[in-house]
Amino acid sequence: MQTMLLTLVGGAIAIVVVFLLLRLRGGDPKVGALAAAFPVVAGYTLWVALDWPGMDVYAMHLAVYFVTAYALSIIALQRGKGEVRFHWAPALIVAFFGVVISVNAVFLTLANGGLGPETTEWLLPEPDSGAEVRSFFPGTVARDYQEKEELYNRYLERVEKQRERGWQVTQGFTDTPDAGQREAFQVEVLSKEGEPIDGATVSGKFLRPANKKQDVTFELKQVGPGLYRSDLRLPEPGRWDLAMTIERSGAIHEVHARTRIDDGS
Repeated sequence: MQTMLLTLVGGAIAIVVVFLLLRLRGGDPKVGALAAAFPVVAGYTLWVALDWPGMDVYAMHLAVYFVTAYALSIIALQRGKGEVRFHWAPALIVAFFGVVISVNAVFLTLANGGLGPETTEWLLPEPDSGAEVRSFFPGTVARDYQEKEELYNRYLERVEKQRERGWQVTQGFTDTPDAGQREAFQVEVLSKEGEPIDGATVSGKFLRPANKKQDVTFELKQVGPGLYRSDLRLPEPGRWDLAMTIERSGAIHEVHARTRIDDGS
């Protein structure tokens, strides 16, 4: 946060200094403001390219730099006309961006460093009952976009290999299943040529969209050529999503499907 404050304020000061130096030579204030902002923006862009802080931080810096240049050009134009006060239109624009930048700076500060102990004590005082109140963030947000892209590319490769392999998979309950009752769930796996696939590991989950705690994990046993079966019990009626994986000798075949379970009435 201290680095961000330094680059924001330092960049704005640099623009002001360069603009004043250019004004000594005269010329159009608008061109001078743009010329003053360009090297600062270019320098900051090259610097953050080595350690990317995120688009929100970069956009905030650009806003501060260009609003500073815009305000300087307006001030210079007003002084050239012998006026001191801003016209309401440019003043409103500068004020708008000032509010936006200030609010974003507060959000970024809280997101990166949280509240300080004094601010926390003021906003969240200890309860009179002496009970302790805690809140937790469940984890970190991944920002490694290259890793996500690599994982997605691997997934596309698996999908293409699965399509070329051409396994024929048929799955379902042997009888109409009712909620709370055990019923045989069966999967038949055949090769592209129609030959049974033996010795595979067939496992997966029945996923309950309304309640993750009700998900049912299973692993089927081979009961015949290319045939795998196990008794399953799904506790509630309604929609269930199936995510199943068939693996043999390093070959992985994924199946996604959906079914509905009766209430038994």
